[in-house]
Amino acid sequence: MPGARDNTVAALSVLGVPADEERLFRAVMSMSGKSVTMTAGVVGIDPDDVRRRLATCEQLGLVEFADGKVFARAPMDAIADLAFAEVRAIREAADRLEAVRDALPSVRQAFPSSLSVGDRPLDGESKLGGDIPAMLVDWIEGSDGDLCWMRPDQYAMSHEGMLTRAVAKAIAAGRSCRAIYPVRALEDAPENLRARAEAGEQVRIAAVVPTRLAIIGDGVALLQESFGLASSRRLVVREPGVLDAVHALFELYWERAIEVPGLDNPTGERRRVARTLLLRLLADGAKDERIARTLGWSLRTVRRRVAELMDEFHVETRFQAGVEAVRRGLL
Repeated sequence: MPGARDNTVAALSVLGVPADEERLFRAVMSMSGKSVTMTAGVVGIDPDDVRRRLATCEQLGLVEFADGKVFARAPMDAIADLAFAEVRAIREAADRLEAVRDALPSVRQAFPSSLSVGDRPLDGESKLGGDIPAMLVDWIEGSDGDLCWMRPDQYAMSHEGMLTRAVAKAIAAGRSCRAIYPVRALEDAPENLRARAEAGEQVRIAAVVPTRLAIIGDGVALLQESFGLASSRRLVVREPGVLDAVHALFELYWERAIEVPGLDNPTGERRRVARTLLLRLLADGAKDERIARTLGWSLRTVRRRVAELMDEFHVETRFQAGVEAVRRGLL
């Protein structure tokens, strides 16, 4: 059946492997360990072209050339390694950001607040109190560009309707809006998340959203003066270099967060999101106590859910459950 063959040939396209190269890789898999010359003869190409035509597969770790031979590797093993490499890279980036965050108090103490770039003061200010929702609405209406939010608790506040209307108007005008919420928001205020999603906001869920953050277009961002601590004093940032760093922080958490397509069924979505977060934590090697704090579960619930996953995946260890989740494409 031609349709079935086409689907099979395209299986590795998600990794960027062209269809012609995948066909050659499949032939190599059936002859793994044979000489390059023999492989080239079987598939009908010049031996000098084999490595060039398998360049993407070699880069991905799907094939290896040694001693004049070509070896193929099971795609799922290579994909699992790639996935864990990405997880490690994200974790390392998060660690670096946390180190920068932890260093901010000492930097603030060591250097005067009047620090400038050349002979120009940094563009931004510290703001105490005020009508923050109204200020955000003014910023949205007076700007263009995308909107990005980290919202650990704002979704339950009384001004939510006003901000939702402003966001909806901006999206209707063609602007993009992305927001990250904690998993508990699906239970605490599902109707508010549903309203934002219906307005066109792209909603993602994380186990923990560490701080309040609003990025309005390319010109201004609002964040807590002390990272992670809600207070009446906030930082208004307009300095381009600092805005780039704030954008990078948001993108890091956006990539680690989970899409929520079923906001019409918040209970079911909370279960799905919680399951995915549990699998990620297991793949990271998290202990029961950390999982319980992150997901808001009791230790008994954590141990029961972990045991259920291990039974479902037919594995003997928690880490194996995380690996199996990667193999099944669940992470």
